[in-house]
Amino acid sequence: MAVTPEQIARGGAPAGRRVTIIGASDMRARATFIQPGKNSSTTYVYTGFRPGATRDAAEATALEAAPIMVFTDGAYSGSAGDWQRPEQETEEGYLIENGLPPYARIVLERQGVRIAAPHYLLRVGENGLAGDYYVPIGLGLFFAFVFGFIGMIVLLVSAGAIGAGRARE
Repeated sequence: MAVTPEQIARGGAPAGRRVTIIGASDMRARATFIQPGKNSSTTYVYTGFRPGATRDAAEATALEAAPIMVFTDGAYSGSAGDWQRPEQETEEGYLIENGLPPYARIVLERQGVRIAAPHYLLRVGENGLAGDYYVPIGLGLFFAFVFGFIGMIVLLVSAGAIGAGRARE
């Protein structure tokens, strides 16, 4: 479902549904965090996104002038000059109202970025809202199978289908 800048500004952005937004990333409004892990590290990147804008318009807008309403959490490597971005980008994901983590908000505000209230985090990529439920659903199915198998064995034993041969001897 395509979402317009006007829908986002009015607060009419659908929560919990996958949306498509056309606009431009504002590379000056970016916070990057590296979280070291046991075997590898995870990089979190939050970038301001201006719906409906072109790349030139997003770069020409002063950070202090217009508050940023949408942020993306997609990965990015390199500097803004190295990355050949199109005039407009299409981002898809799930809009989360006021979803910017507090530590990212603090870093962005220290950079002089004005953040709109409410703002939205566009969770892009495979780690959308539905991805957060894969592990619990998988564990639930596993335990349902195990308990179902145990229950079937108990029913067969209580019905006399298993172990009946030994009772006759």
